[in-house]
Amino acid sequence: MKKETTKRFGLKTAIMIAAGVLLGSQVMLSSGCALLLIGGAAGAGIAGTAYYMGELQGEVDAKPAEIKEASTKALEKLKLKLISATGDELSTKITARTAQDDEVKILAKLQKDGKSKVYIRVGSFGDRTMSENIFSEIKKVLPEVQKEAKKK
Repeated sequence: MKKETTKRFGLKTAIMIAAGVLLGSQVMLSSGCALLLIGGAAGAGIAGTAYYMGELQGEVDAKPAEIKEASTKALEKLKLKLISATGDELSTKITARTAQDDEVKILAKLQKDGKSKVYIRVGSFGDRTMSENIFSEIKKVLPEVQKEAKKK
């Protein structure tokens, strides 16, 4: 009686699988996806802010229009060049430049609870220290802006 044997993989198939795994690994490492796999959860925040993937995120008890005004004043105090400031009652976007010509983007979006979520990115990859300084300055200027808004 003939014994039946089944071959699962031939040498050619095994080489193709190994090459596919190696190529896939190389693509992930080259594209930065490995950073997400290795340290993707490194953005845990403290004291109401989080810094994740080059962007500072925080929450303030203010409307986007007030954040826009406070941001422009904060940028002026920090000697950053204001490029544009647009917005409405739901969101605002401010763009500025540093002395090193890095772009500064500040976004504020109104949340359901009446507070606003603020997003700050400096440069293409982010600058945590600069972002924290800008956010801190916005929070310092904000009470003055809110006081002025109540007078109007």
